Amino acid sequence: MSEDNDPAGLAAWLAHPLFLTFVVFVLTSIIGSFINQSIQRNADARRSYDDSLVQIATRWQDDASHANRITTLMFERAAMTDLLRSALQRQVMHEVLERKILYDAIYQRWNTQLPQILATLDGFDAAEGLRAELSASFIGDFASKFARIDGCITLVHDRFLSRATQHAFASSHLSCPPEAVTDPMRWLRLDVDKIRTGARRFETDLLTRFEARRQIERRVAECIFDRRPSVWSRIMMSEVEQDEADILRARECEVQA
Repeated sequence: MSEDNDPAGLAAWLAHPLFLTFVVFVLTSIIGSFINQSIQRNADARRSYDDSLVQIATRWQDDASHANRITTLMFERAAMTDLLRSALQRQVMHEVLERKILYDAIYQRWNTQLPQILATLDGFDAAEGLRAELSASFIGDFASKFARIDGCITLVHDRFLSRATQHAFASSHLSCPPEAVTDPMRWLRLDVDKIRTGARRFETDLLTRFEARRQIERRVAECIFDRRPSVWSRIMMSEVEQDEADILRARECEVQA
């Protein structure tokens, strides 16, 4: 029997301190690698959770800012309408001319800035039905009121200039309803009051929607973080299995939220 196959010699090698040290080193390296990988995964999960909270808060602030910009434009138009209406009613020429310029400026801002705000508003989610509701609010309510205000302002302004300059202005007041032509000042006042009331309600409703969505997103992020696998579970799974488990966990949390 050769020396290599000698059981006593093999036992001596297995009992040798260097061999035991080598075995311990290999096992420690393997287990340590798994543990480090799991710790890194947990650290990544924490960073992802923190980043999610920051993104949720930032998106909510952006959406709230957009909603505020819309209502600010509404209140600016309402205020400028009141100022111009007052000047026209008192027939003060220099005030009429100055305020009509300012009125035209806010009219231009409304028609150029509003589409941009609506396009970038992150809360416009068709799945929530919000896009349809906001379109109805603007096209069916606010837009029609502002169109009527613009038409009646043009009518009153042209009448004022006709009397002041003895020159007949061909006023196009198709958007000023027939019942308002005889007393446009009254209609202007009523429409402006409705705009102010509607603007406050619009912003409140929109912010309520955004807050509800923010709470859902926070619950999803918290659920994903709370259900992260333990260190031992990650040691027992391959990297592919861990990725699949993370995806499945995210889907389950979204459904639960």
